[in-house]
Amino acid sequence: MSRKPTDEKKPFSAVLFDLDGTLTNTLEDIADAMNRALRLHGLPEWETEDYKRLVGNGARVLARRAVREREEMTEPVLRDYQAWYETHNQVKTRPYDGIPELLRALTARGIPVCVLSNKPHEDTLHVLGHFFPEISFAVALGQTERFPLKPDPAGALWIAEQLGIAPADFAYLGDTGVDMTCARAAGMQPVGVLWGFRDRQELLDNGAGRLIARPEELLLEEESTPGERVYDENGRLVGFAKESIFGGRVYYDTEGRQAGYSVGALLGGERFFDKNGTPKGYSVDSVLKGN
Repeated sequence: MSRKPTDEKKPFSAVLFDLDGTLTNTLEDIADAMNRALRLHGLPEWETEDYKRLVGNGARVLARRAVREREEMTEPVLRDYQAWYETHNQVKTRPYDGIPELLRALTARGIPVCVLSNKPHEDTLHVLGHFFPEISFAVALGQTERFPLKPDPAGALWIAEQLGIAPADFAYLGDTGVDMTCARAAGMQPVGVLWGFRDRQELLDNGAGRLIARPEELLLEEESTPGERVYDENGRLVGFAKESIFGGRVYYDTEGRQAGYSVGALLGGERFFDKNGTPKGYSVDSVLKGN
């Protein structure tokens, strides 16, 4: 049976991010490093897209899956993979669109941002330091011997303890069922991201309370009340309406800049125009919710 998100939109005081598939698209560097290790041992390689299903449970599990039925090759392949990846984890990796802006916006608001990854701890720090040098992460934790890997919630709970913030006040963003399971087990708010390695059904099946398709939606959901999200003619989120003006509402783009205004109703919602009077989109929440 297909599940639906529980539409949990609670206020949060801190945000815990997964790394691979959530903050950064690391897939090609991981695939290149593992395929190189497989070649060194005469083993068949995988297509890059296949790694979306192979990753997520740490490097050792990745190596075990990558060697297929040759389980005895797991450790040597793992050693060669890690040795290469440690110095080649920034070649093709890039932050997802909108992630640097989201991190800066959260930091500007005084909301602590943290990272919990199944990637080895040093690799986690290298990737974060390289791609987000201006962000002061409150806590960043990768794979260590101190804590079991996700979905065990020990690492997430330790991060909450370090900050002195209740787990229930964390939004936990991740792209896999492992992340959603971990968030639920830790008592955090599970937010599934749709730009990562796994599909929406996996996220829903593992307890996602909310799904977001673009990073800025995290703050739009936090700030906007029902009926205020603004979509273009193709159904793409383009901004939000926030305050009354001459009987209508001011329209802001997704970065919070005033972009236009609303006039009248459209199918029970509102039509939004830019400052030149060009139609830009409409709100549909009031239609969907029957308000």
